[in-house]
Amino acid sequence: MVLHQIAILDKDSTAAWITQRGLQGLLQEEAEVVVMPSFDVMCEYCSQGRVDLAIVDPGPQGRTMSNALKTLRLDYRHIPVLVLTAYDTPHLRSQMRDFTVQEYLAKPLDLREVAHVVRNILGLNTLANMHPRHMTSL
Repeated sequence: MVLHQIAILDKDSTAAWITQRGLQGLLQEEAEVVVMPSFDVMCEYCSQGRVDLAIVDPGPQGRTMSNALKTLRLDYRHIPVLVLTAYDTPHLRSQMRDFTVQEYLAKPLDLREVAHVVRNILGLNTLANMHPRHMTSL
């Protein structure tokens, strides 16, 4: 039985697919991990109560994605957001703090670290799932 729905939004479809496959393999029945084809589809899922966690990569100079993230935080404030990015900058960190994202992780990172953070956000961590991680703090 799937407990949680996780939606991934990333302009890089290969990165999104790798994240989806890796997380699904690690989380198994704890969650269903789905790649969203567009921000509009993600909003539709959110409005239907089908998203428990949004994973977003704002990308390089991701003004469009940052605007989408801002909209997501304003319209669906109850949905936690995890930002994964390979384009870590002080400006992006500041922007994400302003958007009140729950977690911000800078790539490269191990998908086990991401799964650990996801479990923390969703309240799924058990002693069996715990392991040290190196997370980038805001």
